[in-house]
Amino acid sequence: MKLVATILLNLLFFCCAMPIQANEVIYSDDFESDLSKWTVSAGSLTDWKLDAGTLVGTINKRNSITEIIPANEFWTGSKYFSTEFDYKPFLGADKNFVFNYRDPNNWYEFHFSGNNLYLAENNGGVYTNLTNKVVPIQNGTAYKIKITVLKGDITLFINDEIVLSHHDQSSIDKTGKIAFKVGTGAVYPSSASFDNLVVTSLDDTLG
Repeated sequence: MKLVATILLNLLFFCCAMPIQANEVIYSDDFESDLSKWTVSAGSLTDWKLDAGTLVGTINKRNSITEIIPANEFWTGSKYFSTEFDYKPFLGADKNFVFNYRDPNNWYEFHFSGNNLYLAENNGGVYTNLTNKVVPIQNGTAYKIKITVLKGDITLFINDEIVLSHHDQSSIDKTGKIAFKVGTGAVYPSSASFDNLVVTSLDDTLG
């Protein structure tokens, strides 16, 4: 009996100690049920609703944001990862895709403003645009979004086309969560939907 118990304990330890493997889904949500896998990082949960199997965020005042992130108990984490989701903006001028979120003062984002796309970092509360290019995105149009973070290479795909890629060596040590965000500047209100989120590991190193 002791031998059997030892074997079972060893198997349990082995299974629990196995690292996240490449191409393993580490987080997903199709927004068909509820928001129990999420927590609010800015704004209010009342800014978000489930509508016909999609997540919709809305802000009705200027210079404001609402943002949700995966709850800790559901987020496995990976140092390098791919994030894919369906996105449709309805209203507003600002569009944001947040990743490597560590806390309210430390994160990265792709930010659309007008016809310009920016890759930016908020590092210790200091917001810096790392690079930018002209990439128009239209309200009322559905897009397939993919963001990959791999060994300092940060890439944004829209509808399976690379629209911006940038190497930021410091990002390697700044692992964090993804976040869904809706924001306004001078133009308001702002509203967008998110759906079919899948986050996949790109290596076997835990974040």
